[in-house]
Amino acid sequence: MKRTLASLLLLWALALLTGCSEYAFVDCETYDYSDCVTWPAETGSLQVTVNFPDGMERVPVILFRGSYPSSDTVLYDTLTRSAATYTLDIGQFYSMTAQYLVDGQRVLAVDGDEVSQRSYNVCDSVCWVHRDGRLDLRLKFGN
Repeated sequence: MKRTLASLLLLWALALLTGCSEYAFVDCETYDYSDCVTWPAETGSLQVTVNFPDGMERVPVILFRGSYPSSDTVLYDTLTRSAATYTLDIGQFYSMTAQYLVDGQRVLAVDGDEVSQRSYNVCDSVCWVHRDGRLDLRLKFGN
């Protein structure tokens, strides 16, 4: 009796949890799958923004896999425009430094973000949504 009651409670809890999805009550016969990407992405984008204080024309940047400081350097670059976009492996956290020279002093700006994806189920399909990362390495002073 106790085992049967416990089994029923467990089944009820599982049914409740699986039925609470945003798509739990979708009509699978008429659902529009046009926004459902059924393959996970391998890469995503990381958008980086810098500025050019005190007449600087170039901003050296270093991209790391993981949180700063990290020994896993992905790339070195020198930006001559205020925005750049990099295509990177998805499912990773990235951090970046930008080196500025302001009034003869070296100033290091640091930011980090994740390039990620998640899945959700609609009827018999698994749909994927990816999120690109954004890094703001602009100085808020010295302009």
